[in-house]
Amino acid sequence: MKSNARAFVLGASVAALFGMSQSASAHPGWQSPAIGSATASPYTSQFNAITVGHGCANGAGGYLGVKAASWIMPTGTTPGETAPYSTGCDAAGSNCTGVEGQASVAKFLNSQGTTSNGITTFPKGLKATMATSLEAEFTNVPTLAGRLKLNQNKGVFNTQKLKLDANGNPVGFYEKSGYVDPKAIAVTDMRMTTGGMIFKPGSCATQLIVRLAGADICRIENKLTNEHYQNLWFGGPTNKMTTGHGVHENFWLAYTITRAASETANCADADKYSIAVMPTNAEINSLAFPGWANE
Repeated sequence: MKSNARAFVLGASVAALFGMSQSASAHPGWQSPAIGSATASPYTSQFNAITVGHGCANGAGGYLGVKAASWIMPTGTTPGETAPYSTGCDAAGSNCTGVEGQASVAKFLNSQGTTSNGITTFPKGLKATMATSLEAEFTNVPTLAGRLKLNQNKGVFNTQKLKLDANGNPVGFYEKSGYVDPKAIAVTDMRMTTGGMIFKPGSCATQLIVRLAGADICRIENKLTNEHYQNLWFGGPTNKMTTGHGVHENFWLAYTITRAASETANCADADKYSIAVMPTNAEINSLAFPGWANE
């Protein structure tokens, strides 16, 4: 396996906006705070990196190393389809026992969260109930497809493949043929395009939160049979992705794109809100790749 100083970071992963709140360092995260600024210029983008660490708990107090990973970005093109939401959770928001649907393109009132330095975060497990659409919120953003780009670097995984939508736009990627020691952290470089976004006139939206679904995989198998072989990071189980640590935690890896404060200066605080876009059940199922969860 190739080694690369850029590809491994030892130590705890950087805290980031997980789902819509801060979360434990053992979960996947961003190398830098996952925050960008929306601009009218289509060329504005931020380089960042997804970090994966600690591997898969083997049920006996140890961990298996990560051999593959897969990530999917929501497109926001089917707002009528739902994203999973875990129910029956414990006080910490984990160990949930059920699942139901929630709006995949939604509004959250900023008063439901905590705002600091212009960034609003929300409690883990807050259900999306106020549906909206990209067409209702933006003048020129019909889809989020193509905004997440893989910065190809085979320092950890020798195979990296883009996932494309029907129009050939990148919507995610998977990587395999590598190994991440449970005591190390792998870093996959990427770029998020935040430019070319124009909010509707008079909108009181202060930020767009793009939630990614992901899996870090410790044993590649065509049918998922053992929860100890993969960590699944999204709101709750789907009809295909049901078995893995993290799938019952309402956890999302999220990238927040902020709007200039001057654009909402005339909005009362009570009217300000955030837009969240998350993968639908079908988009989450497309985390699968040949040989893993492909059945």
